[in-house]
Amino acid sequence: MAYTFYLTVEKPMVPEQDFHFANETLEVDYSRLHPAPLIVDDEHKTLIVLGTIIDRGKVLSQDQIAAFDLSRIEQDIKNFNGQFAIYYLEKSRRHFHAFTDRTASYPIFYFQDGPALTCSLSYSDIWKRDVDIEDINKDAFYEFLILRRLMGVKTYDHKTQYLSSFSHLFFNLNAQSLQVERYDTLDFEKFPHSFNKQAKSLAERIKQAIESRTSDAKQYGLMLSGGMDSRVPMAVKKGVFT
Repeated sequence: MAYTFYLTVEKPMVPEQDFHFANETLEVDYSRLHPAPLIVDDEHKTLIVLGTIIDRGKVLSQDQIAAFDLSRIEQDIKNFNGQFAIYYLEKSRRHFHAFTDRTASYPIFYFQDGPALTCSLSYSDIWKRDVDIEDINKDAFYEFLILRRLMGVKTYDHKTQYLSSFSHLFFNLNAQSLQVERYDTLDFEKFPHSFNKQAKSLAERIKQAIESRTSDAKQYGLMLSGGMDSRVPMAVKKGVFT
């Protein structure tokens, strides 16, 4: 079976030949994930990063990410922008961490099975591999039929949950304990200024966001739909997109 991104802690799986990483504690299959994740593994840690991390308005390079002081990750991550998911294993303490960004742009679904933990970017992969008929959450299906969506972090089975935005998942392998907490929240404070001032502030923030996201000087493409969502980035950075 080919997985989008399927990570297991203390749970062996059948790997795909060219898109697989494993050490003595965890395994990852990323057969259908593009681009491939950054994986840094040494005697002290395993660090796996998906996506793009922006810090102080600049996209961090793989070398900068690999040099993270992971003892400060829980503090530093509050200042990160971008679209990313971070997985971190402390080998000596046998502590495993997973972090989502401010919008959970990489959806993480997870469940604990005794001493083992499974994380996946695709709920479909978990459903096909790990969900038995007795695990099915009938109330969740009913909620979907009524509301056309599921509320909160529940899924269509009783054991799997969704890791929401600004979340830190902590799994203690020795104690077999799992905790999830929010490391930050969005600010919904109203902006009590005139319409023109609000429009100017929005334009500046959009410009800053686009400049930050393209600060690595890569060649980016932009798919034009004809609407404002695609035309605004083109107007801000005419020479960047192809």
